[in-house]
Amino acid sequence: MILPDPEKPIRLNVKYDKDACFLAGGVFTDFMVSVISEDDSIIKNINPARISMKMWKLVSSMNRPPANAETFSCNKIKDNDKEDGCFYFRDKVIPNKVGTYCIQFGFMMDKTNVLSSEQVCLLSLYILINFTFFSYLVLAENSPGRDSTEYFIVFEPRLPSLSRTLEPYILPFMFYNDVKKQQQMAALTKEKDQLSKSIVMYRSLFDASKQLLDEIKCQVEEAKLKEAQLRNELKAHNIDIPVTQQIPHIEALLKRKMSEQEELKKKPRRSCTLPNYTKGSGDVLGKIAHLAQIEDDRAAMVISWHLASDMDCVVTLTTDAARRIYDETQGRQQVLPLDSIYKKTLPDWKRPLPHFRNGKLYFKPIGDPVFARDLLTFPDNIEHCETVFGMLLGDTIILDNLDAANHYRKEVVKITHCPTLLTRDGDRIRSNGKFGGLQNKAPPMDKLRGMVFGAPVPKQCLILGEQIDLLQQYRSAVCKLGSVNEDLNGQLEYLHTPDMKKKKQELDEQEKSLKLIEQKLGMTPTRKCNDSLRHSTKVEMTDCPIPPKRMRRETTRQNR
Repeated sequence: MILPDPEKPIRLNVKYDKDACFLAGGVFTDFMVSVISEDDSIIKNINPARISMKMWKLVSSMNRPPANAETFSCNKIKDNDKEDGCFYFRDKVIPNKVGTYCIQFGFMMDKTNVLSSEQVCLLSLYILINFTFFSYLVLAENSPGRDSTEYFIVFEPRLPSLSRTLEPYILPFMFYNDVKKQQQMAALTKEKDQLSKSIVMYRSLFDASKQLLDEIKCQVEEAKLKEAQLRNELKAHNIDIPVTQQIPHIEALLKRKMSEQEELKKKPRRSCTLPNYTKGSGDVLGKIAHLAQIEDDRAAMVISWHLASDMDCVVTLTTDAARRIYDETQGRQQVLPLDSIYKKTLPDWKRPLPHFRNGKLYFKPIGDPVFARDLLTFPDNIEHCETVFGMLLGDTIILDNLDAANHYRKEVVKITHCPTLLTRDGDRIRSNGKFGGLQNKAPPMDKLRGMVFGAPVPKQCLILGEQIDLLQQYRSAVCKLGSVNEDLNGQLEYLHTPDMKKKKQELDEQEKSLKLIEQKLGMTPTRKCNDSLRHSTKVEMTDCPIPPKRMRRETTRQNR
């Protein structure tokens, strides 16, 4: 039975208030995103930097985000966020322009693959009130009404194409019988409107500053996570970076390790001196002697001798390429096209040695047996090379010496067929059991005339390469962390500058002034007006006589 992988991501789960109203220029409702695995559980311990939100205006039936889609990062987790493994997108600003917008969340699985959520399409709408038009909306003389009473004009949008109902816009106004009082109240109303506009501007400034601060804090957290991750990886390589003077220390380490790596690369090592075939096209892999490398000198000698008749053969991907080389060399060059190999008979590279039966040790071998193919490393074209050497070597096994090989064969044939055995001393026991004679004894290395597999780069050189790469990544992470910390400190300092403190003080004073003016006007505070009327859409008119048709009504419903 195949079990689901709890660490394999298959989809993104997005939760949000689907009944929320999205007004242009406002703020989106909170989005909560989680990565779901094959067993339908939430995958935890995911770097928040790998989760993103894209938004773009829908202009056609395009089902993929355009290149200029706006991208948002998730917000920092709050203490009261209960669900572990969830990422939150809060306080994201809705575009100012009316239209249908698409939102899609993505999880970066690796450098090239992104797991995307289903697209969320939203309608962003606002009602534009033209006050120039309303300057002509006046009450006729002697219109009935209660003196010093607040009335409301209610605008209800009726849009047949819209599937849901939009809440009305409510415009409050005061009714006065006395002309002088009307003038005083008009002046107060004008002052109130100016204060309201100024307060909106101040609040927009502070909201934008807070959003920028939150974004920078999120970047700082991401940079800290990356720095800590790379620091732990360096510790696994026994490299400790001091807390202070990090960059100079990293630079010195890099210089020393790059110098060590260069010295190792310069050291002489075994190489194949057989001229390789000039690759005329991508269909030519090269000569067999150049496709693999072997670290151990003794194993390299005997395996190279065992494959001596094949070392000069050119491997191609196609029979057409092989034929072209054959024609160019008048048939003198050996060629091997991969598309002519019957792959079903190739050995399984994961198969255990024959002294194991059903996962158990049948007998205890001597001489350190190992499949000859497992001693090969391939610099390039690994899959194709496994096909070539799987065919050439099959299940050939290499051991220390002839005594170990004879003991191994004697025990293996009791339970199964024994493949060809090679020894590190240069002996060969064929699969039919024959050994001895010049045909089954490898000559010394210098007699092979350079037709030997080369040695790979020393393992220490590869380890140094990994360490150098980690150090370079860590240096970038430290620089990034320093940069975003500077941005954070700069933003915090900006928010505490005398100018910003003065603006905050001005906002507080204007809000107090607005409250006083609204009290003088006897009006419901602006921000509470719409909320109160949502619970009571009827306007009380019982004490007022019905006005003539030529007069404006205290409550007017207008389609927009």
